[in-house]
Amino acid sequence: MVPYEDAEDVKAKALRYPLPAGLATPVPMAQLREMAMLRKDVLHPIGWRQTEETDDLLPDFLRMASGALREVTDFASRWGPLWLCAAHANCALAGDGLGAACVWSPLEPIAAWRREAQAAKTVLEVAARLNVEAVPCEVWQRLDMDREQYERMKLEGDRRQQAQLLAGLVQARLDGPWRPRVCLSSSVGNDAGDAVSTMLVLDTGLGFRSAVWHQIAQLLCRLDEVYICDGCSRPYQRGIRKPRPDQDNFCPNCRKDGKAAKRLWAQRERGRLRTRDLASEDARPAQAE
Repeated sequence: MVPYEDAEDVKAKALRYPLPAGLATPVPMAQLREMAMLRKDVLHPIGWRQTEETDDLLPDFLRMASGALREVTDFASRWGPLWLCAAHANCALAGDGLGAACVWSPLEPIAAWRREAQAAKTVLEVAARLNVEAVPCEVWQRLDMDREQYERMKLEGDRRQQAQLLAGLVQARLDGPWRPRVCLSSSVGNDAGDAVSTMLVLDTGLGFRSAVWHQIAQLLCRLDEVYICDGCSRPYQRGIRKPRPDQDNFCPNCRKDGKAAKRLWAQRERGRLRTRDLASEDARPAQAE
């Protein structure tokens, strides 16, 4: 983590990644696959590792929406960069694909990580709420939709249009420079009589970001069952009755002993007491010197 100044000269924090010697920055997106295919003796000494197990990927990513700086750093150390295009705000609309205009910078602002995690969490929240009701504008605004756009699209109270919009927002994430693709592979065993083994593999591209949005897309395919656990932040399929919109809901693991509900209540109580104490301090009269 290093100091960083954004486009408006506001001081912030960013993650900086080590690169192989001789690789100029910013790196054209088309060269990133070549970098990923470098020998391990080139990548391992500077800290790069390959990760294939993704069971905890989505819940870990969702926690960063409100996590501390250290949580972002720990996540990036395990899963690698966001690989966001530094040339376009939305590569899906840029029309360059993996052309020369799309580049990656090894300096990624922490704010970009939080925006992406918050977008993922909000998409799943919208999906869960659409099970029972239309979603108000205040929630859609977290996805960079302003009131005028919301009213122009006539989304107020229209669950059908909102569901279509939600699918389009996720599709835009999937259509980025590292869009998932289906690959066919075949192999033959070492013995002469072995049959040909052929299988379809879903390649989500370089990095974890496409894998995150592909997992979200899979959850949306079962939209009527998707909920976010208030205890562990994991998305889950709910087999029992739907929770009321004004109540907390918990996955089966968090419901087992009731500890998650008690822990969540304790966190809210501490926050309420801190808010009360701060309000009391502000209300105290100033002391004359």
